[in-house]
Amino acid sequence: MDANVVVPLASWLLAEAIRFAQKGSVDPSDAELMVESLTERRYSVVEKIEGRVYLHAKKKSAVEVALVVLGQQHPRRMGRPALMAAVRRNGFSQNNANLALTRISKYIDED
Repeated sequence: MDANVVVPLASWLLAEAIRFAQKGSVDPSDAELMVESLTERRYSVVEKIEGRVYLHAKKKSAVEVALVVLGQQHPRRMGRPALMAAVRRNGFSQNNANLALTRISKYIDED
């Protein structure tokens, strides 16, 4: 548990030191890339593998999975069948996934 706190904190401190030390000597976008590489999560809760989104939260609902998938797709569009498949891939039944999509229907692309 302590390592879960120490590692991100140490990464953040090192990133801030790099950002501060690089003022004027390195392009700001290069410094930003260095900082991002140090502070990115090593074990992400949201994982994208071959274009498929997986949510690795311990307690998750089908609605949460659907919203995370839509968020990962933004600004691209995603229709109901693709979203249904994504929710099902995350371990939910057809009925549960259908109910979740009904609840968030205003966010789904229905052409």
